[in-house]
Amino acid sequence: MTTAQDFCRALLSCGDLESKLRPPRDPPPTPGALAGRAGEPRGRLLAIAETDEAGTAAQRAWLKSLPSPARDAARSAHEKDHAAGDAEGRLPSLDSLRDPKARVACLLRFAHHELQAIELFAWAILRFPTLPAALLRGFLLVLEEEQIHLRLYLDRLAAHGATLSGGSDYLWRHVAAIDVAADPVLSFLSAVGLTFEQANLDFAGLYREAFLAAGDHATADVLARVHHDEIRHVRLAIRWLHRLKRPDESDLQAYLRAVPFPLGPARAKGRRFDLIARRHAGLDDELIQHIAQAQPYRRSAPDSRGSERSVWLLPNLGAEEDDQPLPKSARGFLRGLHGAWASLFPSDFQPWLLPPGDVAALSAWQQALPVSPHQAALPVLQILGEQARGHLLPWLNTVGAAGCAHELRLPLWGPSPQVVRRIHEKTFAQEQAARLGLVPDCLRGAFAVIPPDLCREPARRDAVLLAHLSSLPRWLVGDAETEFVLKPALSTSGRGRVHGHLQNGALAAALAESAWHELAHRGGAIVEPWLMRRGDYSVQLAIGMSGEGASSLSIEVLGTTTQVVAPSGLIRGNRGLVGRDGAITLCPETRGTADELPGELAALEAPLRSAAVRLGQAAAEYGYVGIAGIDAFVFRGPKSALVLRPVVELNARFTTGTVALGLVRRAQQAGLCPPAPFAWAFLLKTPPKPALDAVADRVCCIHPLSRGPALLLAPTPEDLDGFCSSLDLRRSSCV
Repeated sequence: MTTAQDFCRALLSCGDLESKLRPPRDPPPTPGALAGRAGEPRGRLLAIAETDEAGTAAQRAWLKSLPSPARDAARSAHEKDHAAGDAEGRLPSLDSLRDPKARVACLLRFAHHELQAIELFAWAILRFPTLPAALLRGFLLVLEEEQIHLRLYLDRLAAHGATLSGGSDYLWRHVAAIDVAADPVLSFLSAVGLTFEQANLDFAGLYREAFLAAGDHATADVLARVHHDEIRHVRLAIRWLHRLKRPDESDLQAYLRAVPFPLGPARAKGRRFDLIARRHAGLDDELIQHIAQAQPYRRSAPDSRGSERSVWLLPNLGAEEDDQPLPKSARGFLRGLHGAWASLFPSDFQPWLLPPGDVAALSAWQQALPVSPHQAALPVLQILGEQARGHLLPWLNTVGAAGCAHELRLPLWGPSPQVVRRIHEKTFAQEQAARLGLVPDCLRGAFAVIPPDLCREPARRDAVLLAHLSSLPRWLVGDAETEFVLKPALSTSGRGRVHGHLQNGALAAALAESAWHELAHRGGAIVEPWLMRRGDYSVQLAIGMSGEGASSLSIEVLGTTTQVVAPSGLIRGNRGLVGRDGAITLCPETRGTADELPGELAALEAPLRSAAVRLGQAAAEYGYVGIAGIDAFVFRGPKSALVLRPVVELNARFTTGTVALGLVRRAQQAGLCPPAPFAWAFLLKTPPKPALDAVADRVCCIHPLSRGPALLLAPTPEDLDGFCSSLDLRRSSCV
């Protein structure tokens, strides 16, 4: 072999390990030199031959004739792609490495990845013969270091009495996408150097420590060597991506444009993020930050990235809080909520539920409420689904959702994150309610806004807070104490609120600076009096979604619900009635019949719907289109009279109320409901089995997942009262 190209052809066409490990030097160095021992002679690196157009075409034709590298039978790839996440092929846990079998399993995986890396760089040298010689030489040097890594792993396997067997072609499978990419060179650099090798900056360091803890210092030393070399490999990739990208785009933009699906930022890291290694590799802060914050999406993408007619659903519940994932404690039962939401769209729309949702939860709800594959749960969702085909449709349009759409190379459906944030902040509802005359007379002047900059100035903000509390209407001021609440302008499910007391004209206790800092971070604070709530309600809207040619100001009321809330105000579900006319209306909180609403509750329907429509029109004027929910409540006002506050906040997103209404309609479509009128409840956590068994003759409970939400259907509200009694809606709390 006289050239690097001859060497690469031999490496790819020979299946024995000796050929895979023959170094690209003349004369070849000894194995000791390859392992990095001092004092050993090194041969001359093979030259990169110049290639004309005919030679380039011949090399590409040769590569096409070799769809995969030759491998001996003992090392051929399994049919199943273990590296992609099959349960039987997952790496052993870090704390199991004291078991020699677990260490062998890890070493086998590491060795197979190095073998594929050797083959990938040989392929690249042949595929891109017209690249600058310096870059091709860099590929050849990386290939040689991957050979060193493989030798070191083989030595460690031998020390454990094992040899290289089986295999995986996970890395190699991405060659096809790289080969046909619009910019295949950048695609290769992005996939191999900036995804696979960048991720190994995290994995090599993590497993080095795990092998040390297991007492295997020799393998830990090998992983330290690999980690050191990977920094140089990532540096090579980012330097050449920077040189070869478009002049008007950043490194991050070039990476996101070029990296082949389904690779991307979420796969360019491990569970522990090695910031220092990335800085040493030369990645800029924008790229590092994007990788660090990237959230995983579907492990196995639909064929050819799914049909262009698919709707891609991102269940980013809680995303108003910096696009951070919800706490692990919430993810179990929310898995069912994600699946229920996705099941509201027609199954022939091919809805793809992205993480943190999963396909199993979607399938479970589709099977529990079987309907025609062409039918949406709500007519407006039929329209929305048609418009969103080929798009990413989030639960809430945020900057993070837009980033996810960019990673998936999908357009984001709906209004911009900036418009949604403006509508979604509680200050918008406060301002519009005042402008539209939707604030009850007894609460005029009871609310104030402390902007973010003021939250950070202790003296001024305390003065503003005291001045406002001192000006509250007399009926809200106690003889010795006045209670109030500070709400963050942007939050979800009532989180981040601060409860305060005014005693004898002074704050009872100074609020923690950390609480003020968090309120500032969440867009400032809304100051509200502490009210004695009597009942909580919601109105679900579709804004500008009435069909083709509809005015952007068209507002459709999908239904009203009674909210099931905990004493703290956290949402626990929704209740309602389906009347003889098919409308979904509020559920009475006192024992009654489903034939007619109590006069008190019936009187709420018209003002609730009217106020919601007017607020929805205001949101439409600001550019909002889509699903929304308006929260409202009844409270004890002056002289204990019941007063409706028809606008508390506007949720510019899907809500649990949306899901509840959709599931009720799905149950009707599936023929599972009692004759109208009937009562229903949608609870985020399924009631205990003994309680359900006791009323099985009256209540139909649909809960396709063992942990998760349940839809309850019954002839009358009384049949469902017991399931909500532990969350007494009449107990005092702030909203």
